[in-house]
Amino acid sequence: MTVAQLTWSSSSFTWPKSQGVSKEADFLENIRRELFEKLQESITLGELYEITTNSLYESFKEAEKADWDGYGAEAIQRLTLENALQFINAMPSTLSPPEVIPEPDGEIGFEWFFSPHLQFSVSIGPTRKISYAGLFGTHKIHGEDYFEDEFPEFLVQILHRLLLKASKD
Repeated sequence: MTVAQLTWSSSSFTWPKSQGVSKEADFLENIRRELFEKLQESITLGELYEITTNSLYESFKEAEKADWDGYGAEAIQRLTLENALQFINAMPSTLSPPEVIPEPDGEIGFEWFFSPHLQFSVSIGPTRKISYAGLFGTHKIHGEDYFEDEFPEFLVQILHRLLLKASKD
């Protein structure tokens, strides 16, 4: 028997990565892929994905060779690009598109900047470790975690807090 778990909410669309090797698992994976492509075509659900993905590929092209910044920066590895793409795919559609920034340590950063005292950034590298830091007025937050196919709920809460504060300012 093949079982698939599909989760839909107003903030995200996810399907856990298939571990199946049967024909049925392949069939379900193809359906998932087609459904996700249709959702990306939607203006509402696809805007975050399209804008952020295009920016990701531009950043990768800019930084795929060592010393891309002229100051000894590490090249962005293809595995980092793949992890960043999975991170984007998992982002809730309720978020505003972040700025995508290649980082000198070989990671890819996602930044939501509203003012010098209202900003948040997350970076991901080849190991799927995510590092984050933010300013909310006089309050600071930072830490590390690992990305495991679903967008971390604590990041959703932090980013929604940021967007709420930005809308009041």
